[in-house]
Amino acid sequence: MADTMERIIDKQGLVIDRPILESLGMPEGTVVRLRVSPDGKGLIIAPVAEESTSDREARILESARYVTNKHRDSLKKLAE
Repeated sequence: MADTMERIIDKQGLVIDRPILESLGMPEGTVVRLRVSPDGKGLIIAPVAEESTSDREARILESARYVTNKHRDSLKKLAE
């Protein structure tokens, strides 16, 4: 299937036919990530997996612990 890039205000856009999106399980409003293909000649469009709140909170806590442990001395000096 071939299609044409279209001008949308000051950007370029590609309208993807509904049957294609439905077959991919990507309803309207799906957040997608764009990547350049490994050969640099194509575009890969993939849905971004939604992260549960508990998973996100766990990642934030893990990051905070890492930063606190790595920079413990500096943080103590700043607290003085």
